[in-house]
Amino acid sequence: MADPWDTLHTRIVFHECYRGEDGEVDQYVSEYFSVAKFRAAYAMNVPTLLGKDQWMKVDPGFKLYSPVLTRPAGRPRKNRIRASAEGGAPIRKRKCKRCGIPGHIARLCKNGVDPAFGMEDQAGAANAEENEAAIQLEIEAAVQHEEIEANAEEIEAAIEHEEIEWRAEGTDGCRAA
Repeated sequence: MADPWDTLHTRIVFHECYRGEDGEVDQYVSEYFSVAKFRAAYAMNVPTLLGKDQWMKVDPGFKLYSPVLTRPAGRPRKNRIRASAEGGAPIRKRKCKRCGIPGHIARLCKNGVDPAFGMEDQAGAANAEENEAAIQLEIEAAVQHEEIEANAEEIEAAIEHEEIEWRAEGTDGCRAA
């Protein structure tokens, strides 16, 4: 593809030539495109090659072999996919990876997530007790986190209360030892 600036320059030059301000178009064209140079390039007689014995011998540095045209291993693939009435493959029901219910996929799932249906066992309720224990641990951790946050808020409130008392006493928060 041509450089857009070259194209723009060419358009401007030919536009100026068309308007007649700069003169002839020939001053913008290289001499290599002239008829005289074309005639000089083909002035000498180019001899024809009469056969392969006149071809130049070239050593590319490697041997180029033709492609292998053998059949691949294994049974050839059948061309036609049989219908289910002809004894083809049975239709498989899709199973949701989110809730575990067959008949739809996770992207279209409208059901809530079943806690017994985890990534460890896609079958469903086989690991329900383990999942319940893990969920209970998560709940306990969340409760502890909330208690820690509540204690932190109480501590911050106490610190603010002490700062207010110090300011009321006229100190800047530093106690003399």
